[in-house]
Amino acid sequence: MNKDELKNMITDVVKEQIAPLMTVDRKNAGAIDVQVKDRQEPVEPGTNLARMIKVAAMAKRSRKDPKDIALSLYPKDEALIKAMSEESGEAGGYLVPPEFSKDLIEFLRAEAIVRRAQAPVLSMNSNVLNIPKITGGSSAFFIGENENIPATDVQVGQLQLTAKKLAALLPVSNDLLRDGGGEKMMSDDLVTSLAGAEDTNFLRGNGSQNSPKGILYAVNSANKFDANGTINLQNVMADLTKAIARVKKAKVRLTKPVWFFGTNVWQYLYTVQNGFGVPAFQSQMDSGKLLGYTFLESADIPENLGTGGDESEIYFGNAADFVIGQNMQLIIDINDSAAYYNGSSVVSAFSLDQTVIRVISRIDCGLRHDKAFSVIEKVKWGVEA
Repeated sequence: MNKDELKNMITDVVKEQIAPLMTVDRKNAGAIDVQVKDRQEPVEPGTNLARMIKVAAMAKRSRKDPKDIALSLYPKDEALIKAMSEESGEAGGYLVPPEFSKDLIEFLRAEAIVRRAQAPVLSMNSNVLNIPKITGGSSAFFIGENENIPATDVQVGQLQLTAKKLAALLPVSNDLLRDGGGEKMMSDDLVTSLAGAEDTNFLRGNGSQNSPKGILYAVNSANKFDANGTINLQNVMADLTKAIARVKKAKVRLTKPVWFFGTNVWQYLYTVQNGFGVPAFQSQMDSGKLLGYTFLESADIPENLGTGGDESEIYFGNAADFVIGQNMQLIIDINDSAAYYNGSSVVSAFSLDQTVIRVISRIDCGLRHDKAFSVIEKVKWGVEA
């Protein structure tokens, strides 16, 4: 066999036997790629938990296997199908997988102002978390030759976080469950209620047995003062700078400085004018700053305080010194015959053809340094006459 004949024989073998195998391999690889992509379905933040709630509620009402419902509604959501396969939903409710909890917490970060300020969140694997804190710093000295360095003690304390139960009730129309859809509305409603409760307690919780101790009650009394009763730009500026100075004088490192205040205060600061008729703070507030520091406004900061029901509060400090303890395990309970309080009266879910979902989160919070924040009280700025 000469050289040309051998070359032609090899070419024929490649065309007839090897090439088809290579084509099949490429096709199979393509099919695998498509299958993987089909199983990866991006969802909006909070949707994972909302889907789990919906599937659990439908399983509870229909007495069907939650895995089967998950497969039928969300065949591409492998994490959800796996979660519903592992949890029966009987006594104790459904345990939410940590990745779903993290998804909700990230959604909360965008809604709750204390979380948005980037307060550190620490995972609590049990009901108690002890965090060391420095209550008094060391001192440095200039010394002469052959002189002993004076001994200084760093005073160390301990911040103990104890998990408190935060429960949110979410009434859902059974028509919505029957017809499908509604995950976005469910997740939005759930996050709105949780975020409001968190902010209210992170800022003003009194530390009773069932609630966390928020900034107002944890801050050193020397860092709380009343706003000047005469409202004008000069006095307002003096109060704001005083709040900053109280924190700075405590030698707090302002790594994540932030203002928290309510809507009336925001309205006043945004519109108040100087002697030339020019808005005093408007341009900097348009960039999200007040006197050089980030501000966050919330309707959850009360504006009906005081004997006249027309006072509010302003908070300034270092968010990095405010710690949130978060147990990553959420619990979902479902009932279609419960009664619940709708804000004005007790109503029956059964008579309204609703299913009530209860989500329980276990959290706590605390200040690592009691002078890391200051609070201006009795603020009447922006109150309408």
